[in-house]
Amino acid sequence: MQTLNPAMWPADTPVVRVGDLCVDLRYRRLCTAEGEVELSSRVFDVLLLFLAEPNRLHTRESLLQRIWAGVVVEDGNLTQTVSVLRRLLGEERKLWIRTVAKRGYVFEPPGPVLPLELDDEGLRPAGSDVTVMPAAAAPPPPTATTLRPRRRALPWLAVATVVLGLIVSWFAASTPAAGRRIALLPLDDPGAGADTRWPATVLQSWLEWQLSLAPEVVVLSAADLAADASDGRGVEVVLLSAMPAGAGRLRLQARTPSGANREAEGALESVDELIDQVSQAVLSDLLPQRAREARPVLRLRTANAQRYAEAVQHHRQREWTPYFERLRGVVEQEPEFGLARLQLAQSLLTFGQYRAADEHFARLQSAANDWPQDARALLGAQRLVVAQRHAEAAQAFAGLAQRFPNQAQFVLDEARARLRAGHAADTIALLSAPRWQRQPVALRIMAQLNLSAAYGTMGDASNARTAALVARQLAQDAGWNYEGAMAAQSVTIADWMQGEGAAIAARFDAVAGLYDDAGDPLRAHLMRFYGDLADPQREPAHLPALLTAARASGHQAIEFEALRRASYKFHRRGDFAAYRQYLDQAASLAEASGAHNQLHSIVFDRINEDYLRGDLAAALRRAEDLRPRPGKDGLDTNLDVLIGLIHLRQGRFGAAQAVLDRADPQGSIVDKALRREAPEIAFSLACLRGTLALLRGETAAAEADFSRCANSVDPSVGLYGRLGGAELALLGGDRSRAATPLNDVQTGLSSVPSLVSRWSLTLEWAPQAARHGDAAQVRRHVEALLAPIQASGYALLELDARLSLAEASLVLGEPLQAERELAAARALRVTNDWLARRRLDIASAGLALAQGRAQDAADYALPLHAGALESGDVATELTAHDLLQRAGRASPCSESQHVALLTKSGMRGATLAWLLPPALRRDLARSWR
Repeated sequence: MQTLNPAMWPADTPVVRVGDLCVDLRYRRLCTAEGEVELSSRVFDVLLLFLAEPNRLHTRESLLQRIWAGVVVEDGNLTQTVSVLRRLLGEERKLWIRTVAKRGYVFEPPGPVLPLELDDEGLRPAGSDVTVMPAAAAPPPPTATTLRPRRRALPWLAVATVVLGLIVSWFAASTPAAGRRIALLPLDDPGAGADTRWPATVLQSWLEWQLSLAPEVVVLSAADLAADASDGRGVEVVLLSAMPAGAGRLRLQARTPSGANREAEGALESVDELIDQVSQAVLSDLLPQRAREARPVLRLRTANAQRYAEAVQHHRQREWTPYFERLRGVVEQEPEFGLARLQLAQSLLTFGQYRAADEHFARLQSAANDWPQDARALLGAQRLVVAQRHAEAAQAFAGLAQRFPNQAQFVLDEARARLRAGHAADTIALLSAPRWQRQPVALRIMAQLNLSAAYGTMGDASNARTAALVARQLAQDAGWNYEGAMAAQSVTIADWMQGEGAAIAARFDAVAGLYDDAGDPLRAHLMRFYGDLADPQREPAHLPALLTAARASGHQAIEFEALRRASYKFHRRGDFAAYRQYLDQAASLAEASGAHNQLHSIVFDRINEDYLRGDLAAALRRAEDLRPRPGKDGLDTNLDVLIGLIHLRQGRFGAAQAVLDRADPQGSIVDKALRREAPEIAFSLACLRGTLALLRGETAAAEADFSRCANSVDPSVGLYGRLGGAELALLGGDRSRAATPLNDVQTGLSSVPSLVSRWSLTLEWAPQAARHGDAAQVRRHVEALLAPIQASGYALLELDARLSLAEASLVLGEPLQAERELAAARALRVTNDWLARRRLDIASAGLALAQGRAQDAADYALPLHAGALESGDVATELTAHDLLQRAGRASPCSESQHVALLTKSGMRGATLAWLLPPALRRDLARSWR
């Protein structure tokens, strides 16, 4: 340690006092009213620095440089040392050490630090005649007997015995009967070299795993203890150490909460046997009820054990690529080392390499006969996650959580699985329970991040942001930079849900800096790419670097996300060649990895493509084939909306109703969405239900559903609900009531971020605006879209555009132009599209009437009427009645049937009048009178 400022107290000062605390500088002791505690060297050095320089910020970097001068250590050593110091200071005095998030610590004692002198009468302030009796008298100098360690105990571990006694008495004060919380803390020997550091690392990792195989045990890290400094009760601490025992020999030791030393000594080449001996002894002490259970035996050659320790260190420092590479190498050399194989499988799963992960999990399951039964059950649940059978995985974790109510990790795993299975509301219910306030901070952070994701899935940006902010505060209080970056990412994503632009992009750039600081360059690249996505004006300039980094690290999940999100960026901008190029690359990647959820998302994109290209039959086949498959990550509702829409366009209203009844029984899912208890996509079900009710002439139901649809925060969905209200007003003959929603839709189009969504909404607005009399505006808007729509290859949209232009031309009294547009619409050959066919036939009949061809108009009207009856399309049936009357042909329905239908639906505006020249409209009005 660097020399402190000697001006703080004389060099020979034996004791300093601050508040009610005395610190014996000679023997590294704390003296308080509660008793005396001897400090380890590093803990004492930190306290000494705080005493010498109070009320100033000590950055983490400066503390590491000054306390561990010339020694390479990880940041967690400092966190652990400060945590131990706080606990030794006691409940009130630990508050003297204030954490400054992401910076360091400030020591804020209640008064000045006073040097004391020692004379025959006791302690007194330096330069004073007043004797001071400390809370506990200064102890005598240690004798040879008091310093001599127990036989075979580590010399420096003896110094920590008092520390352990205080920690254990504090932690074990109220161990809950429902479960166990156990922490393994390696003690840092100042004189130890690298040859003894790595065996302690392997011992800690192996023993943590062995303990975790007992589901009633929650294993805490030193970082957990430091972050949960205010709630250390109920934690049992095991102190671990390793030291040389002669040439080529090693001694490992573990001190259990009961005060027993469990140790083993032998040749370094037998390090696996030494670790196993100590581990089995500790397990017998801590879990005697499981002493008869089968447990894995460690068999690991020394060179590979050292490589494994390097992997563990890389993991602790969030250096994912070298961690992954070291693990892979260890597993290749030591195929029976189950712990490394499990960690490799979990890493492959995180990286999205599902097939490779499943191979390792299968190998683990086949070799898990020496695992406890409960551990095998947990392994089975984890393999269901790998198989992307998320609903089954959720059930498996729920069963484990019920058996072991103290193990909150199982509840978190269940919540994640339910979220992936598309049940975000269940995830919210699981993660909103009060129990999370009593969990270790690491679990609380992950619970809040998953809660944020669940709210985001529901479209509830406000609660998503709140949960992410809670996670960020927890991470800041703990001084955890990486978790803080994750939380900042979630906060920014929640804000992105409510709007995009340069400001949000700059926020993502800032989050990238946090990941850089935390040592994760891959996610830093991802955040900069998110910034490209969030700002419509920015090019995806960071995509190449992100793809390069993801491929170099083997992180298939991020590579897939980058490709698919890039495809959406280009789709939104209308660059369909680039969109399809990146989508094809993403599809190939998902196929190679065997990631079902990714493959299903690609299939869903293909279904959208089929639909927009006008191949309704192919879209329906794909959708109905995909729907029963597991692992769709909540795509079910999206598929139901699309399947229902296809049935609707095909005029199969009964099939569309069946889909709605399955997806949204009695509108219950939409009701939940209104309460933000169901995903945002549920509002699309309300839109679909409203459209179906409108076509069937059920105007009251349609009005209610469109009103609910309009509550969506997605502008393309909410505006569709407004548009439905306008169409209802026009069909009801109330032209003035339609004006406001039509204007709202027209002005709101600019808020729709996706180009294709704007096209679709414009083409839904166009026929209603033309019916309202705004044909010139319709022509101007739709003509501007026609060329890019043609370039996209989306024949369905081009068909709707041609029909809108034909209708506008008829309203404007330009029959020749209408005829050209209708001919172009017929040439597109979109088959089995009832909604397009009825518009085509009605416009063709209107053109025939405008040109005086009444017989031709009647020829369109009769099959139109038959199709309307077959599908149950009341709006079209009433229009066909009007058309037949204008053509001078008898209707297949009687006048009384027509009046009854008109009365029931209230659709007095369901006529052809809006398409006809004014003279023909007047003639009709006189005939109806």
